[in-house]
Amino acid sequence: MRTGVLLAVLTALALAASAAAADRPPFARSYAGTVTGTLRANGRVDTWRVEGLTFALQSARFARGRWGGTYLVTGGRVAFSSSGGSCTATGSFALGHLSWDAASISFVQNLRSTGYAYQARLAKEHPVASSPECTDVSPGGGLWLLTDIGERLVPGKRLSGHRTESSHGATRTWAWNLVPR
Repeated sequence: MRTGVLLAVLTALALAASAAAADRPPFARSYAGTVTGTLRANGRVDTWRVEGLTFALQSARFARGRWGGTYLVTGGRVAFSSSGGSCTATGSFALGHLSWDAASISFVQNLRSTGYAYQARLAKEHPVASSPECTDVSPGGGLWLLTDIGERLVPGKRLSGHRTESSHGATRTWAWNLVPR
């Protein structure tokens, strides 16, 4: 009798896991769009615009009873300006492929409420030589995008929003609009 009960329980668990795995969310193959931002601190103002920013799906998997997906940056171009006092710097650079640590979007299925949360980040330092009386600057500190994990969405839909952070007399803002492809 015990073997029959154990077999029934294992079968039920296997069916539940396969049913959940079969309900794979519609993760987009990629997201592409634009990010803008500013950093204001101590008389310095940095602005940036990331055009053609593309995140490609790296993996989507069912683990620990929930779905998750990870996207990595495969391209985009940052244009920036930095000014403060007599120091000025402008320029642009290509992002190329970046590692998960540097730039990613991570989706996590919420267990306690419906929907998904996501967090996106894009960081790549790019020190540039500015005017001769200034030292090298890294506009925006190289942090071109940071979203909040609390954002709610359905995978495969547009990711857009804005965020403002203030700390130690500095204020940094980001706005993003990423469309699924």
